[in-house]
Amino acid sequence: MHHVLYSRAGIATQIVIGTVLVDVGDGTLRDLLDAGHDLDDLDVIVITHGHYDHMGGLHSLLGYLRMKGRKKPLKILHPGSQEVDCIVEGFKECYKGTIPFDIDTIIVKDRKIYTFNQVRIQPFFVSHAGSTAQGIMPPLPATGYRIVYKGKTTAVTGDSCMCDPLKSLVSGADCAYIEATWTEQRKEMLTEKYGDIEEEMLSVHLSEEQAHTLGKLAKKYVLIHT
Repeated sequence: MHHVLYSRAGIATQIVIGTVLVDVGDGTLRDLLDAGHDLDDLDVIVITHGHYDHMGGLHSLLGYLRMKGRKKPLKILHPGSQEVDCIVEGFKECYKGTIPFDIDTIIVKDRKIYTFNQVRIQPFFVSHAGSTAQGIMPPLPATGYRIVYKGKTTAVTGDSCMCDPLKSLVSGADCAYIEATWTEQRKEMLTEKYGDIEEEMLSVHLSEEQAHTLGKLAKKYVLIHT
C-alpha cells in the first residue's frame, strides 16, 4: 500500500510504501496519525538527505514510538547525513536505558541492495545541494531509493538535479515519485524576488519539464513538489 503524505506545513512530502517510510520531515508524526496509519507496521525509515524538510520530524516520531512502548527494532537508512546521526544519537542519549526498542542506523552504499523481511531497498546516489538566500551551498550526501514491496517496484527520487543515476533509478519502475520543485509558479515568484536564478535552481532541483521526461521511463509516475 502506498500512502502519500503532503505535509500541512507545506514542506516536503513523505511516502509510506508498505512497512517503509520514505523521509520524515516536519509534521510527519501528525500526518501519519491524521491518516490513520498504524505505526506498528513501520519497520524501516529511509531518508533521502539531511535537509530539515526531509528529516526534521525524526525526533518526534521516535519519541512517540518510545511513549507507545514499541518493542520491535526500527531501521533507519540514510546516505551519510550527519543531521540524522545527530538526532538519533541525541535521542539515545536523552532517553538512555528507557528506549524499549532498538534503533539500527545504516549508512547506505550506492546501488547496494538491502533486504528486510518483505522489502528490498536499493539506494541510488544523486546530485543535490542546499539553497538559501545566501545562494547555492556545497553538494551533500543525497540518494533516491528503489523499493520493491510485494513484487512491485517503487522509485522515489528525493531532491536532485537531473543526472544519470535518476534515469537508472526510475527506469522500468511500476511507480515513480519524482520531485519537481522548479515549477512555473515558483520560477515566477522567485525570479521576481531574486532575479534570474533558473540556472542555479536547476543545479539543485528538477523542473516540471525534466520531471515529466524522467517519469516516462517508469510505468506510472507522480510529480511531487517539495
